[in-house]
Amino acid sequence: MSLTLPEELRDALSTTLTAAARLAIVAVFGVFGTVVPWSGWAELGVLGVVFAFWVLVVRRPPVVWLALRPTDTGRSSRAFLAWFGPLGVAGIYYLAYIERYGLAEYERLFAAGSLAICASVVVHTLTSTPGVFGFARRAGTERREGESVEVGGPLP
Repeated sequence: MSLTLPEELRDALSTTLTAAARLAIVAVFGVFGTVVPWSGWAELGVLGVVFAFWVLVVRRPPVVWLALRPTDTGRSSRAFLAWFGPLGVAGIYYLAYIERYGLAEYERLFAAGSLAICASVVVHTLTSTPGVFGFARRAGTERREGESVEVGGPLP
């Protein structure tokens, strides 16, 4: 037996769930912002900045790029996904999760991980608008704000 919701209800449900998800993300980052270890970041010094750079530029993009290589995802899409791939809520979860193991270096690990997450938030916030517009231009789907577009087939 299959249940199909009317389109109006699906749209309303989608809008509500999207809003709830965004609110949850704001709450998670709001709480995270209250526990960032400023003094721990200072103790990391330049090595902390190098680590955050490594996570954002050297580690994550090549891994996502290679993971998507066997798919029919185009180069532009792979580059976009590699740059804006996940780091944030998942990273916060894992930093919180490993606390239960009582690692001797947990404070230092939390400082390094939280620095990479915060750097990701800042860098990806600054690059999101140009990134989205550049991707839309390459995909041929650039539209004015509020105008929707249907994309069929594999993305570029």
